[in-house]
Amino acid sequence: MAVGLRPNPALSLVKHLKTELEEMIMKSQELRTNNPRSLRKLIAVLTLILIAALASISWVRQGKAVQEIRKESLKVEGPRPMANAIEVLESRCRCPITYEDPRYVNSSEIDDVTAQVRRDLANYKTGEAPKVLIPKGGAISIEYNDSPASSELERTLMILRQLLDAHHANGNAGLFRFEIDGQLIHVVPTAIKNQAGQMAPQESFLDALITVPVQERRGLVTLQAICAAISQATKTKVIVGSVPMNLLAQHIGREGGKNQKARDLLLSLLEGSKRDAGLSWQLLYDPGMKIYALNIHQVG
Repeated sequence: MAVGLRPNPALSLVKHLKTELEEMIMKSQELRTNNPRSLRKLIAVLTLILIAALASISWVRQGKAVQEIRKESLKVEGPRPMANAIEVLESRCRCPITYEDPRYVNSSEIDDVTAQVRRDLANYKTGEAPKVLIPKGGAISIEYNDSPASSELERTLMILRQLLDAHHANGNAGLFRFEIDGQLIHVVPTAIKNQAGQMAPQESFLDALITVPVQERRGLVTLQAICAAISQATKTKVIVGSVPMNLLAQHIGREGGKNQKARDLLLSLLEGSKRDAGLSWQLLYDPGMKIYALNIHQVG
């Protein structure tokens, strides 16, 4: 809802001063020849009127800026509140913000939802069905001022900082940082509880140095090669998850590189195949299967 939307009397004052100024200019033409002393007085009055008019215009502009500030809120809840919040923020700023899960290993940050989601429990003896584990999750709720006086990037980073602070304050799993790469913002994990319950540092999997032979392929094949190379470098399986299949299958390009960050090779592939469609990703960890799934989506 807009804040401070009320009539500004400065607008009426400016119109009134404009009328007065026009009348005095007409009189000055007569005084120039008939009464020089009165002309000097009139010039002094005109100067004061001009100063008042400029002050009023400044008042109007300041009032307009205040009127356009909007109070917004962002609230999410789920197994991955930070990932959910970033999806909402992406839709508002229409800008790609990539996200990477930490690797959840502590039982206090994992939920067993086997009974709720499996439909084949009757086929197993009690307790023998493969478990379905998900992050325990939590909630994030913030309010912020959306001011048009700031650039889109400034507003987005301000909101993102608040989200990271709220995530930590609520005791949600994992610590995160963000980094800016050209027009992209990346949110990556920095720490997570280990099995002993202590916070342990954690590196981004997409910072891993990988090699993908440079050759002409379809985009989907290159993406699979990137995931396989990350798996080999990190000793943790990374698979292709939900992606725009048609877009990647239709793209044919010569991509790859030696000893490059996985993130850079992924960006190179997406830049070459997006065809003006803003693409972003979320790298999500399955604590039950102990694998990552790379999901790619269009923004906006």
